[in-house]
Amino acid sequence: IAHLRSALTVFTIDGAPPIWAAATGTLGNAYSALPAGDRAANLDRAIACYQNALRVLTPDAFPNDCQIAMENLGRIFFDQASWRQALDCAKEGLRAIENTRLSGLTAEARKRIHQAGLRQTERGIAAAIRLGLDQEAIELADRSRTRNLADELWRREYRPYGVTADEWRQFEDWREKLQELEAKRLDTADAREIRAELSRVRKEIARLSVRFAEIDPDFSPLARPMDVQGMGQLAAELDAILVQIYVTFEGAFVFLVGPGNASISAQQIIHIPELSSSKLSQIASRWFQSYNWAHRRKHRAERRAELALQIWKRRAEETAQRLYEVLAAPVSSAVQAVYPNTSRLVLIPNKVLGALPLHAAWRLENGYRKSWLDDFEITYAPSAWVLSRCAIRRRANPRKPETLLAVQDPQENLSYSDFEIDGVKRWFTDHRILPGVAATVDSTVKAMSYGDEKVFSCHGSFDSRDPENSYLALSDGPLTALAIASLHMSGTKLVILSACETAITDVNDVMDEYIGLPAAFLTAGAETVIGTQWPADDLAAALLTRRFHQNMHESGMSVALALREAQQWLRDLTAGEILDFFRPTGVPATVAPASLPAEARRISPLTLKHKFESDAKPFAHPVFWAAFQCVGAP
Repeated sequence: IAHLRSALTVFTIDGAPPIWAAATGTLGNAYSALPAGDRAANLDRAIACYQNALRVLTPDAFPNDCQIAMENLGRIFFDQASWRQALDCAKEGLRAIENTRLSGLTAEARKRIHQAGLRQTERGIAAAIRLGLDQEAIELADRSRTRNLADELWRREYRPYGVTADEWRQFEDWREKLQELEAKRLDTADAREIRAELSRVRKEIARLSVRFAEIDPDFSPLARPMDVQGMGQLAAELDAILVQIYVTFEGAFVFLVGPGNASISAQQIIHIPELSSSKLSQIASRWFQSYNWAHRRKHRAERRAELALQIWKRRAEETAQRLYEVLAAPVSSAVQAVYPNTSRLVLIPNKVLGALPLHAAWRLENGYRKSWLDDFEITYAPSAWVLSRCAIRRRANPRKPETLLAVQDPQENLSYSDFEIDGVKRWFTDHRILPGVAATVDSTVKAMSYGDEKVFSCHGSFDSRDPENSYLALSDGPLTALAIASLHMSGTKLVILSACETAITDVNDVMDEYIGLPAAFLTAGAETVIGTQWPADDLAAALLTRRFHQNMHESGMSVALALREAQQWLRDLTAGEILDFFRPTGVPATVAPASLPAEARRISPLTLKHKFESDAKPFAHPVFWAAFQCVGAP
């Protein structure tokens, strides 16, 4: 402390403002961390230091340093129960973080900033609720999700739809200039000139961003969180209740916004202390440890594979039951009290909660299991802003899909892919099928502009270390999430990913946003995506997809309702009904699929015939029907 105070006699706010601010902030850290002495007095000194440093470290001039100082200051105010000051610090810190989106930061630096943003959002929400500022709390929650999605998409180097190559090149030149300026030291003699140039470059980038957003409203750097009134209008358009779930260190805060709501009351906020960040991590860890054991170890004996699968199935049931107790039950009670006539929920979860099958949460009722999806149509959205973009696309084109693009078993190892696609294409007079080896990356990308609906009956994989490299496995290589997001798929009403791990989000990172394949297709312009959260059984996926399309085209159901009914139907389907289902198609019920992987334990008509009584329900377990989830417009 003495050395820092001495340094501040040399470096002054007038002579070397960035160095002075950095030293002042460091002095605040020292006072804040002092283990001895007058704690209250030391914290007062720390507060004074941070406030002085922030005279220089503004959100616009020094966004990264500003968010660090704001977090340190806000943490002290929060611990002191100074809720107004804590909320102000969180909001200013988040504004600074949003300004870093224009910066050329490394992936590691961005990760640190995301972590800081989540911490500041959590404190801001808790402070706002204590102040009775419920509307600010929910808007902070959606702001966090929208910011993270925008930042992830900002890093993807693709040109917005309708922007010319020359305009985009100019934009990239400004961004390169920004990175060069940010790499320079701001403690040199020309620091003032550098800061002025930084301000000018950021303004040019912002100006072009506004123009690009006017051309392509989905241009992500200008994604803006919605206020409660906007959410209420969106809920009315979708005839749904928006369920914003934000898990924090103090438990989960759930915000309900229904049709026409312009404000939010205490009845619409549920605090669930039992679902804190640490408790959620425990629930998710048990789920994914058993999941990884069952599905990620490729070379093991069949007996061990069967054991691993049984453990995961048991954990899946335990997790789903626990999710009902801590989340679905209190949310359902509140929904029924405030919106007694509702039938549709759009869940907007954060953190790893988005990777868990919330719709499969279950309870015992009169001795029988009843799942959350038996009570409501349940769909998902990355954020209210993303959901609003999906709704706008539907509003512009309200009809059901009329043309089909299907990728059919590109690696030629899915026994029921032909059966699945044959059952889908019968509903379309105009369709284009890419079968087997014809489904290359190049041919698929070229065909992406075709088809109101796109069905991918193929394998897929989620990359937990780099979600942008999650992919669909085509005949000659992977089609990555990054490549998909760069496509222009406007007019695509529905994408079905009947594959493996296509809807899992980044469970190892702190990002509270969907950044896997469903988000990639939504970014590219799709209205709704149906993905699978874990490897989908080949036969179960084929049966469910066929039933889903029958529901949509024959019964006129919405996407959300058609999926819900198909999942319930598959769950209750008997072995005898499955065998009867196959006989008219010409597929012999006595022929087993080729090359069944031991770890998948797929159920074929042959195993049905030998292992189950005709009234047994082979797909009753959630691992078969709950993998599918609807993301986007319901």
